[in-house]
Amino acid sequence: MFAIQLLSHSLRWLDLNLLPLREKYKLLQIQKKMDNYQQKQEKRKKIRETFISPYSEGCVKITSGESELHARVKALLVHFLKVNNYDCWTEVNFVRPYNGRADILALNDSGYVYVFEVMVSETEKKLLNKKYPFPIIPIITKDFKYEDFKL
Repeated sequence: MFAIQLLSHSLRWLDLNLLPLREKYKLLQIQKKMDNYQQKQEKRKKIRETFISPYSEGCVKITSGESELHARVKALLVHFLKVNNYDCWTEVNFVRPYNGRADILALNDSGYVYVFEVMVSETEKKLLNKKYPFPIIPIITKDFKYEDFKL
């Protein structure tokens, strides 16, 4: 990260008029990529401030109060997300003014957030009462097939 910031800083002070056109184009492309990276990092930081997770990214928390089916589907879903380059957290608590705990929160490289609720015996009415800052995707355990799942 420090190297990117240092390179970004040095490119801003470089006089591009002294370089050949091809080199100028390459440097401008590098600068654009670095700016995009920094914008994505800022967006991810803002998203990360909306929730608290006592567990590290990628850790699947399974409690004794969950059914075996619920735990299995949650673990498979986290595996799918990690294979597809998503950062994901389990048992996420949202900060105020939102309330509740989501089963899984996934964040992709472009900053889009998915919140998954694994449902075994919960009703849709209970799901509608949950207020999260991101859209909720219900995963019904009896219908879940890893091979057929797509985002």
